[in-house]
Amino acid sequence: MSKIHNPVIPGFNPDPCIIRVDRDYYLATSTFEWWPAVLIYHSRNLVDWNLIAKPIDRVEQLDLRGTQGSRGVWAPALSYDGELFHIAYTHGKLLNPHYLDQTNYLVTAPEITGPWCDRITINRTGFDPSIFHDDDGRKYYLNMMLDPYAPHTGEHWFAGIVMQEYCPKQKKLIGEDKIIFPGTDLRYTEGPHLYKKDGYYYLVCAEGGSNWTHAITVARSKDIWGPYEVHQDNPLITSDKDGDNPLQKSGHGSIVDTPDGEWYCAHLCSRPDATLHSVLGRETSIQKLVWPEGDWPRKANGSREPELVVEAPLNGEALPDNRTNDIRFSSDEPLYPYFQTLREPIDPSWLSLDERPGWLRLYGRESLYCDYEQSLIGHRVESVHESATTRLDFEPEHFRQSAGLAAFYDDNGWMYLSVAKLRTSGQKILRLTISKNQFPEYPVEPIPLEDGPVDLKVQIDSLVVRFFYRQSGDDWQQVGTEYESKILADEFGNRMRFTGAFFVLCAQDATARRTPADFAYLKLDMS
Repeated sequence: MSKIHNPVIPGFNPDPCIIRVDRDYYLATSTFEWWPAVLIYHSRNLVDWNLIAKPIDRVEQLDLRGTQGSRGVWAPALSYDGELFHIAYTHGKLLNPHYLDQTNYLVTAPEITGPWCDRITINRTGFDPSIFHDDDGRKYYLNMMLDPYAPHTGEHWFAGIVMQEYCPKQKKLIGEDKIIFPGTDLRYTEGPHLYKKDGYYYLVCAEGGSNWTHAITVARSKDIWGPYEVHQDNPLITSDKDGDNPLQKSGHGSIVDTPDGEWYCAHLCSRPDATLHSVLGRETSIQKLVWPEGDWPRKANGSREPELVVEAPLNGEALPDNRTNDIRFSSDEPLYPYFQTLREPIDPSWLSLDERPGWLRLYGRESLYCDYEQSLIGHRVESVHESATTRLDFEPEHFRQSAGLAAFYDDNGWMYLSVAKLRTSGQKILRLTISKNQFPEYPVEPIPLEDGPVDLKVQIDSLVVRFFYRQSGDDWQQVGTEYESKILADEFGNRMRFTGAFFVLCAQDATARRTPADFAYLKLDMS
């Protein structure tokens, strides 16, 4: 029998929301400041997953320009009512409980691949929304509620799960809202998903905070409005108090059944290294459940801890893999779908597959510190033993132009191997720049380069990152020594970070001369 090997969707893929339509499973994950927003994966066996859609792909649905790192699109909730697919999602602008600058939206589509409608604004009471389609045709919108006055009253600023009826004809909430579940003693109650089974409404929530004490909890009620009784064996899944489990921070989950009556839970997790830093960010794993009629759901093996290897469903079907580790560029094909950009759509003014056939051309814009105009495409890092290689053809005309290959987390966590030019001599050079505490560091002296293309490589090897280059058929030469990978991790620094590391191709130009930087390929190697 085939097995699920966790994390089943590796690399930055948090907050999974899973559903089934006939024999097809669909799973949506958060994208934060990365564009297009929301990734939807497809499977027919819960083992193999292909990216098939990025539904938030127009500025009319979302404007991320200026959005800081780890803000943006949080916890998209995917659902299907028999006619339309729905995605409820948050645009988070601040991580400050006193200023509730998060807006919740809804988009719908007749097919999972679209077309998805323009966004419908729902509310601003909190984040992590979802929509529940009851069997009587009524719909309910849920999200966690924030209390900005909690610090003054001694209460917790996560106020519980709030629900209100949604009218699809009027495209707005109707009736009164109500906090239907205040949460458990784990607190930080968020990520609600509602299910109906055997006459009960089951409320599945994330609790414990998005760190080491993260968990999935369950409550149920005969009445959708409550009161909700808490599962006596809560939490359903957690890594808390199991420091040896390789899948840490396990929580924020959703539940799905199979055509043969089996039950599974998709949840986020992270795989920290020996220094407790998670370079890959928060990933998606799947656990098997048992859910007897009239009873509570539990993990199939009787424990709460997530497992690395899980029994796959009966009668699953493997689908062809749509991925490659040797990414080439062509004017006859769209950009490889696993690439994403930062905060805004691709535009011919800064990216072209046509100007030089067989190459990706980037016209430089703002620096890697900027939250607005990045000429950058990124691919998730999926293993802590992974390298990325590219060939760059770039002849800078000014010392304030650069292009190259970076290991990138966000605007304050990156390592960048770039081609540039010295101001005084005009010499074309290779340089290594590392972002720390919002200021760049240059750990090695500039390396003189000849005219013509140069091959660049970045290698992540657990706790360290290494950089290499070669030119004119020479052997690889290392740039500098080894550098700590932890600046690419969620846990680095004093700012809340929730994404993950990327390999990025990018270009910068402070002169606005549009000097082109051409990339021949991106090769990934996990050996």
